[in-house]
This record gives sequence, structure tokens and C-alpha cells, in this order.
Amino acid sequence: MSIPATSNFKLQTSHFRYLTVTAGYWAFTITDGAIRMLVVLYFHQLGYSPFEVAMLFLFYEVFGIITNLVGGWLGARIGLNLTMHIGMALQVVALLMLTVPDPWLSVVYVMAAQALSGIAKDLNKMSAKATVKTLTGEGAGAESKLFKYVAVLTGSKNALKGAGFFVGAALLQAFGFRDALFTLAGGLFLVMVVTVILLPSGVGKMKQKAPFTQVFSNTPAINWLSAARFFLFGARDVWFVVALPVYLYSVLNWEYTAVGGFLALWVIGYGIVQAGAPALIRPNRQGQGPSGRTALLGALVLALVPAGIAWSLTQGPALNWEPAPILIIGLIAFGIVFAINSAVHSYLILAYADADKVALNVGFYYMANAGGRLAGTVLSGLIFQLQGLEGCLWWSTGFVLAAALLSLWLPRTPRAAAVDAAPPQPRLIDADAVVEPTRLAELYAPIAGRVQDCAVREGDAVTAGQALLRIVPTAADAAEHQLAAPWDGEVLRSHVHVEGREVPAQALLLELFDPHSLVLRFSVDGSQALGLAPGQQVRAELAGASGSPVELAITRAWPALEPDTGRRVFEAQLPAQAGFAVGLSARVRVEPAVALQLPAATLEAIPTPTGRAAFVRNAAS
Repeated sequence: MSIPATSNFKLQTSHFRYLTVTAGYWAFTITDGAIRMLVVLYFHQLGYSPFEVAMLFLFYEVFGIITNLVGGWLGARIGLNLTMHIGMALQVVALLMLTVPDPWLSVVYVMAAQALSGIAKDLNKMSAKATVKTLTGEGAGAESKLFKYVAVLTGSKNALKGAGFFVGAALLQAFGFRDALFTLAGGLFLVMVVTVILLPSGVGKMKQKAPFTQVFSNTPAINWLSAARFFLFGARDVWFVVALPVYLYSVLNWEYTAVGGFLALWVIGYGIVQAGAPALIRPNRQGQGPSGRTALLGALVLALVPAGIAWSLTQGPALNWEPAPILIIGLIAFGIVFAINSAVHSYLILAYADADKVALNVGFYYMANAGGRLAGTVLSGLIFQLQGLEGCLWWSTGFVLAAALLSLWLPRTPRAAAVDAAPPQPRLIDADAVVEPTRLAELYAPIAGRVQDCAVREGDAVTAGQALLRIVPTAADAAEHQLAAPWDGEVLRSHVHVEGREVPAQALLLELFDPHSLVLRFSVDGSQALGLAPGQQVRAELAGASGSPVELAITRAWPALEPDTGRRVFEAQLPAQAGFAVGLSARVRVEPAVALQLPAATLEAIPTPTGRAAFVRNAAS
């Protein structure tokens, strides 16, 4: 069966946008990994203690929490592409802030620069990952596609963050601290300009402005997953962010490039495994991706790894085990299992998220993610200074077990989460409405000439055959033409503003409408349209109406959903004598008769039952 040209074009456009978003995310991620390695190694070289180095990232994580909380709400209001580009611009500024002379690089100043970098990183990450949800559609088949898209985006991001570790260490050794920062800032700025040109505006905007209170999730599945995410990423960062690189440099005496190269290879491998997670975790027969049970089992397996590394390092001297091989083998095992866990979590948040509130849901989730990183980063420096690397690993084990415990409450499937999260079907559904005529006539100039004797203006009533104006031809051999009304109606718009002005042939002169054809046209979400059908009674209150609401009846229902919005359009006939103005806006409050929630794409195949009355009121009331 051939694919329609329109569908093929949309598919190609979706892939192009996905690749553009991913490429921009890659470029940002390289700078994010590089700046972290630059700060850790350069400030350790300046004599900062491990805890002081950890504190340099305090504002990075604190403002990451705030950014994820507010960023999802901001992305829902102004669009995900704009928030992504704001993040890139802030990262350029943060990189340039660190190029000042060493005497300026106080702890407070560096913390401020890292705060800006934290805001930039989480704006960029939230925007990129939430955009993926908008490109995969809905339905069971889309779940597997979503898992693949998210895994590739996140896995490739982590691989390139590892590359960023190496880039940061290599630039530090080759060019010095400041030249490395200038190089990173210039490259990211160029990428930002390219993505601004290639990506459309408005992606991810909610159809209605999101109130700020919606930044807090009221979906149980998202709340449990966010709490598990907090401990999962705290478990990684509590030993990986500060403790591990400082241990490799100060205890094992590795050089900068060796530390950066090793951590880079680890993160790259971790990213490759994460990108390949869909091949390791196959969708079920219904095409669904991982579930809450997958997250639980993954966390239980992960808890064994840091506990095993800690035990091996403690027993190593007695067993003649060298610490370097223990760390290398342990890190490989931890990276593989952690990557799969992270891929499952990244998929589940988008699978659980409501399509119209994806930016808000993802922002809330990554707020918890940033909180876990904050706790892990602070504890990484503090616990390493007090208890060494082994202590950090035991804390990591405890954090993973906490994530496993919280995963017990995750739904078995994303669809079950959607059912659990769905509030009781609202008895009234708000929708926009407008007064429109269904019978219109447009009168055009049949020849080029001058308009004469225009006898009507907007709002004038006309009768069938009534002379409306004359066209006196400019050509000597042409005959004069007279335009007449085709039927009884009113003048909606007149485009004749100056008597005697020349108009070209086929110029639009007058628009007429039949006042008996006025309807109230409104649309509702396709998944909620089952309770409405032709013949259903509607009560309407519009501007200028007095007394009891006007009783109307729905006279027409569009047979298909609008392809761009997934909404279904309805019309209710208006009385001609009421004098409603064309274009008058209103609000429709629909009370559905059937409390079903189905994927909008399936509704066209289901007969629509007769519903109960709806209530229509003016938007200004």
C-alpha cells in the first residue's frame, strides 16, 4: 500500500526536526561535559579541597531544580524551541564568565557562573526531550517509537557528554583554561544560530495558557517516577561527580588527560548502551515499551554493583587486589545497568506525560532529577572527604535501594498510568465558539473599469436581483456591467471605498451573507466528542442576549477530526432575527453524555451517540 504524499512529507519533516533538535542537544552537551571537567580539574589544581570543588556546583544543581520547575511552564507558554535557544545563549554567557583573570575567580563568582550554566543545561534538556514527545504521535505503535527516539536522544547525549569530558581535559592541557572556554563558547554560538534558522517556532505550546500552579504534577505515576529519579541520579553523582575524578588524580596519580579520557570513555559507553536499550528491552506483543516493573527490577540489579565495588575496595589489600582494575570493571558494570535504568525512566516520563502538558510534566520530573544531582554532588565531596570513595559507594547503594522501593508504586504500563491519572470525566468541557454564516457570496469585477453607483454598504439588506453597482469599462470596445444580488441577504463587507476608482478584472468588490444561515461553530477535543451529536439541544447565552438562554440544536458534526489539532467541529443553528454579529466569539460548555476516553485517532470509526444538553455562554461573561 502506497503512503500518501502528505503523510510522507509530514514524516520527513518530523525526522528532520528530530535530527535538528538532537544535533543542537549534542553540541550543547559537549560544552556541558567540557565545562564540568575544566572546573573540577582546574580548581583542584588551584588548591581547592574536594568539598570546595563540590560546592562550586551547588548553584548549578540548585538552579537546575528551579529551572526544571519553571522551565516546563515557560516552555508550555512560549514554545519549546525558544526555551532551548535561551538555554544555549545562557551557556555561552556562562562560558565567557569564567574567562576573567584568576583573582576574580572567587568561590561565589564561580558558583554564579555555574548557576547560569545549570539554568542553561536544564532549559536545553527539558526542551529537547519534551519536543520528542510532540514528534511521535499517539497510540500503541507510538510507544515503541517513543522509547527508541528517547533512548537514542538520551544515549547519544550521554556519549557526547563523555566526549565533552575528554574535550575539556584535552583543551585544558593543550590551550589552557581561558582559551578552552573561548573555543567552546564560539562553537555553541554558531550551533545556536543554525538551529534558530532551521526550527519552527511554537513547538510544544499549550493551546491554552498554562497557569503557574500546573508546574506541580497531580499525576501519581509522574510523582512516584520523579521521586525514584531523585534517588537514581543521586546514586550516580554521590561518587562519580567529585569523588571519582579526585580519587583517580590524587590517589592513583593519573594525569589530567588520563582522568578525562577514562571518564569520557565511560560516559560514551554508557551513552551507547542507553541508545541501544530498545534492542535490549523488546516491546511486548502490543508494541508497548517498558513498564514500572522494568524500572523496579533494574534498580534492584543496579544496587548490587556499587555495593560490590565498595566491598572489593575494602577487601582489596587483604586479597592483593589492585584498586584500578576494581574500579574499571565496576564502572563498566555500573554504566551498563545504570544506562538501561536511565533509558527506562526517560521513556516512562514521556509515556506517562499528557501530550498537551508534556513540557510541564517533563519539567517537574527533571526538577526531581536535578534535586538528586544536587544531593549527590554535595555528598560526593563531603562523604569523600570524611569516608573516602568506599563511603560514597555505600551511600550510592542506599540511594539505589530507595529508588527501587519507590518504583513499587509505578503502574505496570503507561496506559494504566493514563487511566489512573485521568480525573473523573468533567461534566462540563470548555471550548471556543464563534458565530459564522454558512451561506456566503463574493462578487468580483467581471472586467477592468471604474466603480459607479455603489448603492450598499456593510450591514445593508439586499434582495435577490437588486442592482448593487455598475462597472464602467476602461476599454472602449467593452460593454458596461451591472452587479446584482444573487439572493436575499446582507452585505458583510464592502471593498469599494472610493466611487469612480478603477479596479482590475476579478477584483473582490462585495461579500454577502444569508442571515438565516448563521450558526454557532465550536470544536472539542476528539477524545471528548462522543457525548455530542446532531439533534442535541444546546442552551446559548451570547452578547446582547437577555432573559432566558436561547434554545439551539446541533445541526452538523464534522465527520473527521481536524488533522492539525485533533478536534471535532460542531454547528448549532442560530435564529436569524436575533441579530448576532458574524465573528462574535463565545465559550461553549459541553456536558458529554458518554464518559469515555479513547485515543482521538480512533473516534472516526465509532458511531457518535446522542448526548445531553450543553451550555453556551459568551466568552466575556
